[in-house]
Amino acid sequence: RKKSEWEKGLRHAKTRENNLLNMYFYKNLMGDHPYSFNHDLDLRLVALERITPQSLTEYYNRAILPNHTILFVYGDFDTDRMEELIKRYFGDWEKKEIKVKPAKVKENKEIYGRVLIVDKPDATQAKIKMGYPFYDERFLDRNLEERASFEIANLIFGGGDFESYLMDEIRSEKGYAYDISADFFNRPLGGAYFITTSVKPERAFDTVATIKRIMSDVKTGRKRFSEEEVFKVINQRNAFFPEAFRHRDSVIRNLIANVELKKRDPDYLNHYIRIYNRVTAAKTQKAFAKHAFPEKFFTVIVGKKEALLPQFLEAGIEVKVIEVAN
Repeated sequence: RKKSEWEKGLRHAKTRENNLLNMYFYKNLMGDHPYSFNHDLDLRLVALERITPQSLTEYYNRAILPNHTILFVYGDFDTDRMEELIKRYFGDWEKKEIKVKPAKVKENKEIYGRVLIVDKPDATQAKIKMGYPFYDERFLDRNLEERASFEIANLIFGGGDFESYLMDEIRSEKGYAYDISADFFNRPLGGAYFITTSVKPERAFDTVATIKRIMSDVKTGRKRFSEEEVFKVINQRNAFFPEAFRHRDSVIRNLIANVELKKRDPDYLNHYIRIYNRVTAAKTQKAFAKHAFPEKFFTVIVGKKEALLPQFLEAGIEVKVIEVAN
């Protein structure tokens, strides 16, 4: 029953523009690395066929182990009594070792600058996702100042606020899109920087070109971040931090994630906030110039091939087209 439900959901997802956009973007950006698997609808459908009660049981016994599990309890209770109950119910849970060979995402330089059109004849818009591999080990914790500086720079550049550079030109000036945003993730084995938007098909090429130009202008210093812009972003972030930890379970989840999973100091969040508040316009400019690469953009567009392809061919850009069924 569950397999049938999942299969229907996955096949329905293959008809949706956003799901197709993410699938082809991360399949190309991450290759055969597990970071791409969650978006790969074809791979998940194949995996679903192989699932049996026996395979699930074997996986559970192999992977769900006490030495890879964190149990946290909070509330109004007697600590000694709670510890006694935990030992009673979990004390005989046998430990086993799992040998994991983590591999980093392999950088595929062949996709840099390429455009991929996913032809969907019934699409009314052109869904665009463009980006490149984004990984800096120092961002994981070793250089919080640089990471905070880049985060603030990227919020000014494309954080989705009406005053962000991308929103100001793509939406306010050109009237191409309702929304456009830039974001990134940086995990221990790899990451990605990406920009997403949706425009009329005939505006696709100019949108992609405009995004590259704006990023290039900031990277080269033709357009510079101001202290006023940085101050505004810091104030907004400071306003949202308390709200994010209004509930006790939010505090506990953050503490567990940082201390137990990421092996950070218990005071990590306060330390990060202090660093965040010391960021200047000069630091944001330097960090953005270091990590912004408009020439590396790999672009995926889901929409009607007939409306999209001529724009890019006319500009002399090589395009790969993937046909999908309606």
